[in-house]
Amino acid sequence: QEQLQPQPQIPAHSKWDMIYYSTETWKGQIFRFHGTVWKTVWWKVMLITLYTWAAYSFCVTHGVNLGHLRKNILGGTLSFLLVFRANNAYSRFWAGRTVLTSFFCDLREFIALGILSLKGGDATIRLSWGRSWSFLGDGSPVIHDNADRAASDERVDIIRWCLVLAVSVQMHTRLIGEALNTGTLDKETKWLVDWDRFRIRHLTTAEEFRMIDSFVTTMASPQSAWNCPRVDESFGHVQDRWNGPLPGDDPEEVCVNMEPAMRLPIVVLYQINHIIMKNVNGSRVQNRSYGINERFIADFVGLSSKLLRSYTEISKTVTTPLPFPYFHLCKTLLFTYFLVFPFFIEFQLGWWANVTELGCLSLALLGVDAIATELENPFGDDENDLDIYEKISGIEQEAMFFLSITTDHRAQENFVWRDMPGELTRQCVSPVPVFLALRSQVESDGLSKDVIVGGKQAWDASRVATKEAHSDEEEGDSEEEEADDDSNAS
Repeated sequence: QEQLQPQPQIPAHSKWDMIYYSTETWKGQIFRFHGTVWKTVWWKVMLITLYTWAAYSFCVTHGVNLGHLRKNILGGTLSFLLVFRANNAYSRFWAGRTVLTSFFCDLREFIALGILSLKGGDATIRLSWGRSWSFLGDGSPVIHDNADRAASDERVDIIRWCLVLAVSVQMHTRLIGEALNTGTLDKETKWLVDWDRFRIRHLTTAEEFRMIDSFVTTMASPQSAWNCPRVDESFGHVQDRWNGPLPGDDPEEVCVNMEPAMRLPIVVLYQINHIIMKNVNGSRVQNRSYGINERFIADFVGLSSKLLRSYTEISKTVTTPLPFPYFHLCKTLLFTYFLVFPFFIEFQLGWWANVTELGCLSLALLGVDAIATELENPFGDDENDLDIYEKISGIEQEAMFFLSITTDHRAQENFVWRDMPGELTRQCVSPVPVFLALRSQVESDGLSKDVIVGGKQAWDASRVATKEAHSDEEEGDSEEEEADDDSNAS
């Protein structure tokens, strides 16, 4: 248990940035660059200010005004259009936050229900939720049988594939946010997608990873672009790839196939449902005594449908931009408005009214436009985007807690914590120093073919059925003997 406790190891050079701020102070908010619109619009504001200053200097030198447009309706109309766009983008941001929260709530409930509904054997009944050893009344020592070990191994499968689903959704938001909309993938985004693939590799065997990774690698053209790094076998040689700046051996741009195809989150969700269904203990057959009772299937199907719906809503939020005619109109009017700034100049009013005020006006209009652009896609890696790293880390911590309170030490021992590269999470709201991985893959450097350390517990359903048949026969014989005794007595 001590080995499973995450030990935060935050590098000295890492800086955890947060966009939390106090509304009671102005100083720390006004004089700030990170997370503001200045990062996007500063050069545009400077260019427009210089353009206006040049026009003002011309008017002063020649003693003439170029026009009298200070009172016009174009500025008010443009402000209305930009504010409407910003409100629409803000609504999309909160819709994205709502659906992401729903996704991780449903995923948490799926993991908890998966852990609890696996009945296990005698030891699970006695030890779950901290019950005493004498719970059954006989006070005998707890012995883990095959049913306990089989249930424990299946809990490992449920947890790791749910974590793979969470990481694959994060990867999907990166891909559809750029690659599937533009047809290209830049170097930085590919670097982040490679990290998601590397993280998934820690939760799967080499064979499993090749199967699910094919739904990602087939998107690139050529597919060899994903060969660096190769993590389908051993992965220890690339673990330092994300501890520094972008690697120089990656291509600057990768072409992506935009044709509709099967996406990785759907494949992973199917795999999760397959794990649940194969562990159902049928009411008639009773061939998996450790497994899930049939009455829980409706709950799992409902949660699976919610997860699929949340994934669809996330995809819709990212891939449905503002209608292009509206976007085109806003940009055209902005450009035209800035272009006619010289006709607003009345040099008799001085440089402040003609240069500084128009520069501040350009900052206001460009700032609102930049805010709308950033909030339209809340899934990404910008400063104000939703923090998916933190939510995945929360699911990992909660899954280990669920195993702890059910006293499933066998399942806990099959997971280990690995250090998270600080360069990836320096913009997270909360520190995310570690991530969860399979012990069998970490200790073997990805070469082990087993998910469970020492191999998975085999379950012989025929043996159980034979045993139950014998017990039924013994019960039948005892009933016949009792009937004979009654007849003799009478």
